[in-house]
Amino acid sequence: MPRPCSLRGLKTGLPAPSQLRRAQEGALHLVVGPLQLRVPAEQRGGTAKQLLGASALFCFCAALNAALESRGVHYEDLNATATLDVDANAAGQSRVLKITIDASLSLDEEDEDTFERVRKIMSRGCLVTGSLHDGIEMAYNLTPNYKED
Repeated sequence: MPRPCSLRGLKTGLPAPSQLRRAQEGALHLVVGPLQLRVPAEQRGGTAKQLLGASALFCFCAALNAALESRGVHYEDLNATATLDVDANAAGQSRVLKITIDASLSLDEEDEDTFERVRKIMSRGCLVTGSLHDGIEMAYNLTPNYKED
């Protein structure tokens, strides 16, 4: 049975250089510009799968950000999680079988039509996740939280 491994991303408005640091509570944080990735202490094992998940999550969020901003859509509270399903192949080697990216963001209700077009574009993934499509199953769940005016 596949074992899930989750990573959480959070968009903030604070610019920061790329860095990897350990937080007080033992979680790992990866910060690249305005995007942050937090890996809880209990899920730190498996550096390679963490990097694969982080790459997928960061690329997807960056592409989503670019797609929305280029269409004039302003949003808040982009929260995204990459969950990796890992299991052994016939030779007993660990393999990532599936990556699921769940993302939600708050935006104005007036941007609903534009968001739906962006959601369709993002269903094809980004550079990293699209490159993985041939060998790893990918799933994208993009959820808007519309603010009423």
